[in-house]
Amino acid sequence: MLKNMARLGKSVAHQKNLRELIAAADAYRDQCAWTDAARAYEAALEIDSDLVHIWVQYGHALKGSGRLDEAEDAYRRALAGKDEADTHLQLGHLHKIMGRMREAEDDYLRALERLPACEDARLELSHMGWSGKRLRARLAAAGSPDSQ
Repeated sequence: MLKNMARLGKSVAHQKNLRELIAAADAYRDQCAWTDAARAYEAALEIDSDLVHIWVQYGHALKGSGRLDEAEDAYRRALAGKDEADTHLQLGHLHKIMGRMREAEDDYLRALERLPACEDARLELSHMGWSGKRLRARLAAAGSPDSQ
């Protein structure tokens, strides 16, 4: 019984510490203190590496601090946990910054395949020379419901 109580106390302490780390990281992020944000998100992920949304935030912080290859790894880790449109969008932005335009284009398309209403991805593709007609054809080929 005492062992279970001790384990529970440790778990509660970890959760409190995790919440505090995420709150601190978010505050650093909001101040564009990217290095500090990355450090705090990393510490949170050391406690619970299954937090997909924190992998995305970690990627943002790494991108903001210029650690682009590590940011890519963080976004890919998030995608491995949950394949979401926004993470593909963020990966596209990163690839664009890195000058990897073909990969950025593919990322934006993946974002739209998962969330056809993703206007940011549509805008990015438009800036990359995609016409509405070409995009609708691509989304239709991918089976997107928003291809008309």
